[in-house]
Amino acid sequence: MARPAIPRGEGETLLASLKLPAFRALWSANLAATFAMQMAQVARGWVIYALTGSPLQLAWVMLSFLAPTLVLSLPAGVLADRMNKKRILVLAQSMNALSTLGLASILATGQASLVHFLVFGVLNGSVLALSMPARQAMIPELVGEARIFNAMSLSSASMNLSRVLGPALAGALLAYLAGAEGADASQASASQVFLLIAGLYALAALGTQLVRYEPPPVAKPARAVGEEIAQGLRYVRAVPALRGLMLTALLFLMLGMPMQFLMPAFNSDVLGAGPEGLGLLTSAMGGGAILGSLWVARLRAQHRTGRAMLASALLWSGALLLFALTQTVVWAALAAALVGLGSALFMALNNGLIQTVVEPAMRGRVMSMVMLIWGAMPLGVLPLSLFAEAFGIAAALGLAALGLVLAVLLAWRGLPDLVPLGRAPGVSPADAAN
Repeated sequence: MARPAIPRGEGETLLASLKLPAFRALWSANLAATFAMQMAQVARGWVIYALTGSPLQLAWVMLSFLAPTLVLSLPAGVLADRMNKKRILVLAQSMNALSTLGLASILATGQASLVHFLVFGVLNGSVLALSMPARQAMIPELVGEARIFNAMSLSSASMNLSRVLGPALAGALLAYLAGAEGADASQASASQVFLLIAGLYALAALGTQLVRYEPPPVAKPARAVGEEIAQGLRYVRAVPALRGLMLTALLFLMLGMPMQFLMPAFNSDVLGAGPEGLGLLTSAMGGGAILGSLWVARLRAQHRTGRAMLASALLWSGALLLFALTQTVVWAALAAALVGLGSALFMALNNGLIQTVVEPAMRGRVMSMVMLIWGAMPLGVLPLSLFAEAFGIAAALGLAALGLVLAVLLAWRGLPDLVPLGRAPGVSPADAAN
């Protein structure tokens, strides 16, 4: 049965969702959390590369952070559909604050090693995997169907705003505190940065607690976890639009996202820059991503299509190739900004289309499968890291860009139903269970 179209104009002003107090409170809390996450990425990458000098070790740390999603994402989706999503988020941010405080304490001793980062990566990655489906599924419940695209895009903009300010602040603090003293000093300075990060996570927990939120009633008694996971998988299989959107997300994230995890190596080996350069590159990418997110937030419904999503992925791939060919920080920053623009356009359109296709009762489980796709990113990062070890980081990123172009062409030809997709019909959970 087709779902009603969004009324023209409703939810299409740039800040429409932020006029709602509950969403505004959640948006602010999420901004603090994503700000902390982006700062941690820069600080973690700098310390690891100072200790090891290896792109592959950077990839292993990233893998430890993403691997829990492969195990926990699907149960987390059931959790989001069963339980109070606000309580899940408050608990998750509190755990992030405590674990980050623990890592800061170890760094302060100067005895941190790769193993410590792997352990804390698994811990923080588990918290993220268990909470992200609840965060994504909670947003439509706060803003209503008409504002889904606007709210999801503004949420993406908050994340990308943190990508501009967070890395710049982290890079500046690390440069100021450590200077050129080497790996030992990087641990001492990073411990102070991680103390600030822990405070931001605590602020996010407090902010989420202040959100006024009434969870919707559960339509049916809870089934066994395995049965509900199976129902979610059958549901996605029954909706061709969801299958196409998730397949494209998987291919493009595997090929396009490794750049941000391998950026410390590119910054050091190709550009010969320090932490300030790394902060500038990451911030430039975030600046482009902010523009992309706000662009989608302002788009009218008839322009939010699969065709626009694939076009944005083509921009993403061209910008990534340009980045791989750069030799100076300035040109690399410009290319990184274009990468951020293309990737944000793609992800906001992909996420928004998924949210409009899925039925409300299945949102938690479907968003958990989106998280599972993020967990599969190491399938692209690890081979690229090995290629970078053998042939250089620039060659590895160039190869990823060419693969992304090929993926766009395959999606355009192989998924014809996806190209005109705007607002697709949904399938009820009852029908999907049969």
